[in-house]
Amino acid sequence: MPDITQVSVGATPTLEFLLPTSVDLTDANIYFSIEQFNRTVIEKSSVDSEDVSYDGNTVSVYLSQIDTLQLSDGEAKAQLNITKESGKIRLPTYEAPIKILHNEIKRVLT
Repeated sequence: MPDITQVSVGATPTLEFLLPTSVDLTDANIYFSIEQFNRTVIEKSSVDSEDVSYDGNTVSVYLSQIDTLQLSDGEAKAQLNITKESGKIRLPTYEAPIKILHNEIKRVLT
């Protein structure tokens, strides 16, 4: 992966993950996670959230202010796990590096 995604603390980005065309997401459950400092900080899934969706072979994950305010400045990793047939098939993706950028205001803004 040539470019590192950058996310500012408190921002509301939609992250996109392009999967190989050989991965069929029809009837799949998509699980998304961000790990930072060896612990999972954010976890979402298409099972219980509209924040995880797909179109063709592109998976989109919306992060709210509350989500990104849980992150600290520095490096993080994002990963998808895709399951089908009630977990009989599980496909984890590579870990994508993310750079978390500083924000001076560390609270939800309206």
